[in-house]
Amino acid sequence: MVTLHTPPLRKRKTDIPALAARFLARAERPVDGISPAAMRLLMDYDWPGNVRELQNAIERAAVLGTTRLLEPDDLPEALLDPAKPAAGFEDAKRQAILAAGLAPGQRRL
Repeated sequence: MVTLHTPPLRKRKTDIPALAARFLARAERPVDGISPAAMRLLMDYDWPGNVRELQNAIERAAVLGTTRLLEPDDLPEALLDPAKPAAGFEDAKRQAILAAGLAPGQRRL
């Protein structure tokens, strides 16, 4: 058996432009590239979800973007404000319960 160790994306920042370009090339709509400001955000982010998170971010930006270049506003909120962690499942569930006007643990009949 051969074990291959691949460091996390946060330790391979130089791979981000090539990976982003690859994911962008497979986009459903024509996109010419990534703006320098958006690329800076991609490079500065720690990518806890590794390459799969990068792929999802690029695919999302390509779908939601309206210009021929991906701009910072097209990127997920977690990249725009890295100090604010992305909401996890439990937090999202709690927010949905509160929005529905129910106390945690209470069920609607």
